Amino acid sequence: MLLRFWISLICFVSAGYLPAQSGEDSLLVQERLDTLQLWLENFKMDSLKSQLDPVENQVRKYYADPSKSLVELQLIRLQFHQILGEYEVAESYGQQALSGSLQLQDTTFIIRAYNLLAMAIYYRQEYDVTDSLCTKALHLEESKATPDDKQIAALYNLKALSKFKRWKTDEAIELFEKALSLNRKELGDRHLTVAKNYGNLAICYQDKGDYLRAIEYLRSTTNIFRATHGADYQPLATCYYNLALNYGNISELDSSTAYYWRAMELRKKVVPADHIYMAEYWEGIASNYADLQQYDTSLWYYEKAKAIFDTKDPNHYDAPGFLAKVGYVHLQMASYEKAEDHYTKALDLRLQKFGDRDAKVMFYRLMLGGVESSRSNFAIGQEWYDRALQPFAVDLKSGSYLGVPSLKNLMLVFRDKAFSNYQWFLQDEKMSYLDSAFVYSQHAMRLFDFMRSGYREDESRVFLSGRYLNVIDQSLDIIYEIYDKTGEEQYLEAFFTSLERKKATSLLVQLQERQYDHYAGVPDTVLMKEKKLQKTLADLEANHRNLVAAAEDSLALVVQHDLRDMKREYDAFISSLSQQAPEYYELKYQLNYPDVRKVQKTLLPGELLVSYHVTADDVFLFYCDNDRTGLDKVPLSCNLTTEIGALRDTFFNPELLLSSRDKDDRLIAILEGLSNVLIDPLPLAEWNLDRICIVPDGVLGLVPFDCLMTESVTSNASLQSLPYVCVRYDLYTVHSASVWLSSHQMDGRKASLLAFAPSYDSYEQNDGNADELVDILIRSGHLPLPGAAIEATEVARIWSGQLWKGQQANEAAFKKNVHDGGILHLSMHALVDQEQPMRSTLLFAKNEQSDDDGYLYASELYDMNLDASMVVLSACNTGYGKMARGEGTQSLSRAFAYAGVPSTVMSLWKIPDAASGKLMIDFYSNLKLGQTKPEALSNAKRAYLSHVVSSDLAHPFYWAGLVISGNPGALEWENRTNHLFLYGGLLLVLVSLIVLIKRRFA
Repeated sequence: MLLRFWISLICFVSAGYLPAQSGEDSLLVQERLDTLQLWLENFKMDSLKSQLDPVENQVRKYYADPSKSLVELQLIRLQFHQILGEYEVAESYGQQALSGSLQLQDTTFIIRAYNLLAMAIYYRQEYDVTDSLCTKALHLEESKATPDDKQIAALYNLKALSKFKRWKTDEAIELFEKALSLNRKELGDRHLTVAKNYGNLAICYQDKGDYLRAIEYLRSTTNIFRATHGADYQPLATCYYNLALNYGNISELDSSTAYYWRAMELRKKVVPADHIYMAEYWEGIASNYADLQQYDTSLWYYEKAKAIFDTKDPNHYDAPGFLAKVGYVHLQMASYEKAEDHYTKALDLRLQKFGDRDAKVMFYRLMLGGVESSRSNFAIGQEWYDRALQPFAVDLKSGSYLGVPSLKNLMLVFRDKAFSNYQWFLQDEKMSYLDSAFVYSQHAMRLFDFMRSGYREDESRVFLSGRYLNVIDQSLDIIYEIYDKTGEEQYLEAFFTSLERKKATSLLVQLQERQYDHYAGVPDTVLMKEKKLQKTLADLEANHRNLVAAAEDSLALVVQHDLRDMKREYDAFISSLSQQAPEYYELKYQLNYPDVRKVQKTLLPGELLVSYHVTADDVFLFYCDNDRTGLDKVPLSCNLTTEIGALRDTFFNPELLLSSRDKDDRLIAILEGLSNVLIDPLPLAEWNLDRICIVPDGVLGLVPFDCLMTESVTSNASLQSLPYVCVRYDLYTVHSASVWLSSHQMDGRKASLLAFAPSYDSYEQNDGNADELVDILIRSGHLPLPGAAIEATEVARIWSGQLWKGQQANEAAFKKNVHDGGILHLSMHALVDQEQPMRSTLLFAKNEQSDDDGYLYASELYDMNLDASMVVLSACNTGYGKMARGEGTQSLSRAFAYAGVPSTVMSLWKIPDAASGKLMIDFYSNLKLGQTKPEALSNAKRAYLSHVVSSDLAHPFYWAGLVISGNPGALEWENRTNHLFLYGGLLLVLVSLIVLIKRRFA
């Protein structure tokens, strides 16, 4: 819809590129063309028709040569009939104009005739011919002594559209970007044509599945439209429509539905309520209700859309898509006959228009396979999946997918074909079905990896991981089943690799990029360019973020343009690396997962790595030590999310901590239930273990494993005497085994300590503070943290570190000194934004002499490159945040890991100052003795439990919330005082020797 409408607008822009002549007539013609364009955009078709004759009369006056006048009139009529949808008539005028231009031998006319004829033919869906005509026009334009950049940009745009329609999205993006660069240079950053360029790019990224980037471009288009033509400008409705589509694609359904309503309200100002556009908006709203599983409401809105389509345009441009969406709702409602009927009609319509080498044809066949599989007609379902693959050169052995129009659809075919075979196996128990399910599930996951590695931005990778995570979830079910039946080691290895695909891959990509910053065999010029691009990109992102925060909208828009240019340049550079330095590109920018043996070699004796996989019905546990592996499946008898939520309620609600036997019993019951699932299946005693590395999955990232139990307890057991895991074992968590291995590459960093404990007096004096969370802290009296300064002072004393406290502990001081620290100890407030994790922040003291505002946002940490060995986040909820499927908790702790810190100490909830301070002091004292990080923290917790003076204070709330994440290795403490004595002693010995030697020779 967006591209269709904007091409109509481009027509009049192109018509305005008249041969340059002096005189009043040329200005009048241009003014009339501009007026026609504005009427078109606001649906004033009657006004448009009434002005055709005056425009033609003006053209006749403009040209002294009747032949040129005739050609110009033919070009204008071409555009007019094209706008009215009379494409055959438009093409006829285009052919006449081209013939007349060739007879005149006027290059400018020939180029415009090629361009406008190409547009008319584009609407006839003859995309190869469109491309060819654009190529001819470009060749002529670029060979001129003074090429017209605006004309070249228009041709690039149209050529890109023809590429896009033939599923050559990457080529289309390249051409659209060339057009954008020329238009910005010629027209400025706030021109309508530039806005439409952004919209074209948005559609391309939407097609690639990079919906977040599409939204970013659409917002730019919207901003320019509003700034130049106000809130009632009709093309804004097209932007709202496409924003609604993209928000729907990322499952932000409230935002999506709101944009559909905004588009509808704006369109109602110029078109009737039964206009075809309204049907498209009702259709979008219906799709959102389908995603919300409100199927009856969804069908009601689809009926509203259908009533308009049937009346106004029974064969509207996307009738197959509409039928398929309704078919999906019937499929979810188990109305299989209705679903089959809708998908079959959609398929037939699409085949008639585009043939079987079409992405939508592939998708409709996939869905018909799904209908049959849902009926347990697995053989017929498999036939539909094979028919979806048949027209394309899919080579399963080589992994070649040449000519496939949509890799996303291909991935879904592999996924559903695998799952259908798996269900078939569960029904008939034929191993051949299970073997086939395994093969196709592996291909689905490889395509998933390939798509994910093509995204450069963390936010987009996180989104893609969550959206298609069921590709991996289904594969894990299949692999476990085949391993359970055969016991073959290769399937155990495949299960582990698939688990790694599921966890924190975005973080892994970032760590890989840092790890291979220096690589032999790559020219220094290439590495220098890479670093320069990365730094420029980071600087622009920081600048844009600051301008947005300061409400400098106009400057932010300028920087945003530069930022997008830099992103495109960086993307192009990364793509070129695959040709210039393929080994470097493979190591740094392609996801590489370790095998089990590599993990086992890294584990210490007595150490167990356990990686969890959680489904609605089961928990899977993969575990290994130095030379043994195991895999178990534990059925769930309860809702795991509910139980974990109940456990966390006791930590977030202090009133639940009051002494009460019933409350203690409830807590113990929850801990026992979780322990039965998460701890009991592990061979802790049999394998003689003393350290456990936990790789959580999803909601398990919020579980304090330290306070789970190693055995059942008798009734009336006290909280102080429970057999907690941490009493017997040292524990730590990691994002994934791959990330864990990468963190081991960072051993040997410096261990000097920097401690920060800010005061917040300046915040208290600011009654109009803009941050709501800070205002809540001020009003509640919880803003001051007197215990933080005491803790940081003691920690700095133990480790002989540097200390910033009070007003000196500001953001500017942190940023200035952070690269000097091996250990960063931050005792302060943390503000967690559940909806926008990048807005979560650490709160430093304010500094009036600096531009920094005291808020160190997660987004800023993502832009940093830190060399610290460990960061200790002695603040509230630093391990808590929005849960992203496939990536884990989007916390401040993760932000430091993304910045390159291999190990963090974080909090899962708000721990009281006194308990936190005691644990921290013991933790550092233990580290100073040479203990590993998990050992040091576990020993601190054991000491706390053994010396706690009251049973209430033994509640896990006080001690279990601090956890280690990442590299577990010990840190080498440098005793500067001892070094001075040592150096002084050596100097004294040396002086004594010199004196003795002199005396002897004297």
